[in-house]
Amino acid sequence: MISNELEDDKDVLMEAVRQDGHALRYASDELRADREVVLAAVKQDGYPLKYSSDELRGDREVVMEAVKQDGRALEYASDELRADRDVVIAAVKQNGWALMYASEELKDNFPFLLQALKTNNLVWLYIKDDVRFDSLQRFCDFDLIWEMNGNFDALFKLMDPFKSVGKK
Repeated sequence: MISNELEDDKDVLMEAVRQDGHALRYASDELRADREVVLAAVKQDGYPLKYSSDELRGDREVVMEAVKQDGRALEYASDELRADRDVVIAAVKQNGWALMYASEELKDNFPFLLQALKTNNLVWLYIKDDVRFDSLQRFCDFDLIWEMNGNFDALFKLMDPFKSVGKK
């Protein structure tokens, strides 16, 4: 906890967030809405996007910096940016878990999921079961496998949950 006087001191806060982005949690509302301060914080650690103003959670550059540092920061991005393909790809590249925070539209979009899988094989863990089953059927298409650039590891991981389909 810091004093009210220090939570409003931009110079002190800038130095603090450069060393530990989580220091943003102690900032005044005014400084949590200051783009320069928030950018410095999320460049150090993406997760402090959580403490920024709603306006900056919708700022594409701020969110991109945050998800590049910690893909899970996508959780705190605006709905619009959670539906932005480039932002979500940057997030899943850093952490496959970030797919959990993508828009439902993207989580149901097979071509997008294929792109995400190419970026980070761990994405398969966060694909919804019904979409995963549909994906399995599509993987029977050799052109699609070719499009995955021979990334058979991702293909086999995607198929693992279905080894027991139809078995009792």
